[in-house]
Amino acid sequence: MDRVRIHETAIRALGVSRLSIFGSRTGPNALPTSDLDIIAGFSDGRKASYFDLARVKLMLEESLQLRVDILPEGALSGRMERVGMIVRVF
Repeated sequence: MDRVRIHETAIRALGVSRLSIFGSRTGPNALPTSDLDIIAGFSDGRKASYFDLARVKLMLEESLQLRVDILPEGALSGRMERVGMIVRVF
């Protein structure tokens, strides 16, 4: 998570106001080859376009040297958050 947080300024410059991680990288079972699953919420609550998501994905993949999967905020069920499967980065 710290590896993502150090890029917060650049991520916010792309219009992201909220970023969370879910999947294997939220727990102790992550492997070095595990991808990074993120959820991005954009400024002013606007709906993210495919291009918005792609810009964030590509920037993070290049910066972190990891494969990144990205979803817009609201794409996952609230149950995942309630059981701690979604971790807020900022």
